[in-house]
Amino acid sequence: MAKTTDWSRPKTVPDVQFAFPANIIGTLIPEWDDLPDEFRNRTSGYEELAGHACFNNVEFRSDFLLEGIDIELANRQLNAIIRSFQPKHQHKEAAIAYLLSLWLTPTIGD
Repeated sequence: MAKTTDWSRPKTVPDVQFAFPANIIGTLIPEWDDLPDEFRNRTSGYEELAGHACFNNVEFRSDFLLEGIDIELANRQLNAIIRSFQPKHQHKEAAIAYLLSLWLTPTIGD
């Protein structure tokens, strides 16, 4: 039976993995085929924010995170993902968009 990972909360990133963020697929980001179609197809609405995060060293602010999301864990996981060379950029950006959709508070007016 396949292992199901709960991505709704940030993961703890060990110091070694943070310093050398290799092999992040399945530990810090979902497998490509496990991402919902709207993230793989770039139609989720989070693509621009994910792209901005990838290229601008973005960090979360606590007032934008859902209640119960640990800001330090979220920022550490996001930074490890961004710095990793393992996944293709398309996979990395889709995974970041997916995690953002799970961790950020919805904006008013959407």
